[in-house]
Amino acid sequence: MRKRRGFLAASALSVAAVVGALAAPAQAASYDGSCNADEACLYRYADYTGGIYDTIQSKQSYTGTYYGTSVAIDNTVSSVKNRDTSDNLWLYQNAYWSGDTWGVPKGASTNLGGSFDNMPSSHCWSPATSGCPGG
Repeated sequence: MRKRRGFLAASALSVAAVVGALAAPAQAASYDGSCNADEACLYRYADYTGGIYDTIQSKQSYTGTYYGTSVAIDNTVSSVKNRDTSDNLWLYQNAYWSGDTWGVPKGASTNLGGSFDNMPSSHCWSPATSGCPGG
């Protein structure tokens, strides 16, 4: 009888885990090599090619690499997609949201032009039209 109770309890927990997993909403995975909804997608080359760095977080300093590579993103970004639908994405020339800025409106994509190509070192999200607080 004791073994049967243990089996029934384990079966009930297994069913609850499966039902819970099916009911959970899908979430975008940050830094998975795909440009998903709500992410900033930074590309090594123009026209959204080369390596990708995708994130849902503001970054005070670019210390990471493009997904699946050893190429640092700091000062190497040439194109950007802002997949967020509520906030603008602000790219900054220097770390800690300082220096020249380049705004990417919510839902927009752009090739970084002129002197800002290969310049970004940080970014943040903001509903403001003039950059981020403290930036």
